Amino acid sequence: MTSWVRPGRTLAVAAVASASLVVGVGASAAKSKSSSNVHGSITVDALASSGNNLTPLQMEANAFMRRYKGLTVKVEGIPDQNYNAVLRTQLQGGGGPDVYLGSAGTGDNAAILTFAKAHLAADLSSQPWATKIAPNASGYYIGKKLYGLPMDFTPYGYIYNVADFKKWGVKPPTNLSQALKVCAAAKAHGGIGFAIAGAVPANTGVYAMEFAQADVYAKQPNWDTLRRHGKVKFATSKGWAQALNDFVKMNSAGCFEPGASGAGFDQLTQLLGSQQAGAVASPTFSIPTVESAAHLTLNVFGGFGSAGEGGALGNFSNAIAMNPHAKNAPLAEKFLAFLASGEGQHIYAAADGDPSFNQIKKGTIPAKLGISGIAKTLKQQTLAGSISWPPADWPNQAVYAALGTGVQGLMTGQTTVSAVLKSMDAAW
Repeated sequence: MTSWVRPGRTLAVAAVASASLVVGVGASAAKSKSSSNVHGSITVDALASSGNNLTPLQMEANAFMRRYKGLTVKVEGIPDQNYNAVLRTQLQGGGGPDVYLGSAGTGDNAAILTFAKAHLAADLSSQPWATKIAPNASGYYIGKKLYGLPMDFTPYGYIYNVADFKKWGVKPPTNLSQALKVCAAAKAHGGIGFAIAGAVPANTGVYAMEFAQADVYAKQPNWDTLRRHGKVKFATSKGWAQALNDFVKMNSAGCFEPGASGAGFDQLTQLLGSQQAGAVASPTFSIPTVESAAHLTLNVFGGFGSAGEGGALGNFSNAIAMNPHAKNAPLAEKFLAFLASGEGQHIYAAADGDPSFNQIKKGTIPAKLGISGIAKTLKQQTLAGSISWPPADWPNQAVYAALGTGVQGLMTGQTTVSAVLKSMDAAW
């Protein structure tokens, strides 16, 4: 799986797939017995923790067992790099965990809908909590069948150092022109406007998506739907061409650090944490950790482009699925019900550094997450059903890979905007 988002801690940026992909696949959940017959133990597969930190699912299990004395939830950690292979082998062999961690859609190797299509995930549609799942959580549905319980929501934006922007005399930009002024002001003070992990296609892709949010999706939210029906193409889209040209303008203006094309995530984090760089395009879950380690105050602003302000990006990421051949289905379903409760959702969000969907919708995102700059936008877009991570609606990982590697080529002058867009159409 692609683990660039939270190495060793959680699953990758997941592909939130369209609910219309495939109909009628997957397996039905084993029939539960009455709650009075719930007893024994279950196993849960999750990513192994890093250091001494408890994983979100271990914290959930501990809370569940404190509430329900005599019931046991054993969380088994699997290293990130082996997670998909080990889990799939277990499930295909007819064994495996009762419950397991996955991601949305089909684009990631551990995506729950991929498991559903292989009959390795149970249909959870009949669970009492299923009717409360957010309507735009399409990455867990095939037709009307639900295969995953969403646990957190990952916003994307530009994480910025509040003190740097104040020192440079600039405000969060809402269009490309203002962003270029941020870059100029940073240079004048010996700083860097934006840091980018140019050697990592996943991060160059995030930058491109931030521009596309402003230049494409803010004006035409259904662009991906039109692409699926062959009514538009990347290569002939003026908005997509503008988005990549906006990136080229940022690169040409020296907005990124010297040697950016060879930089990795460690350098990106170091530049932000040492107050050399003012902002980075990234998922926002890392804010509390960076703030604590570097003693900074960070916040977030949304996407921008030549077309103006684009708003926020975001998607459901981690989710919990159930083995259709669970050895203890009644207890597995009871644990899922706990995870779906307000208490369960809060525990996971607090441990994972991302807000829960309910916190976004209600405007109660914890201040410690450091995303107040986009909280209002997130709520508005969520209520309007317009918040998304577009690559999650793409048919495969190759499209986003073509975008990320294409942007790398734009940074070094080895490719053109036209060529990148054509490669994305070819990958589609």
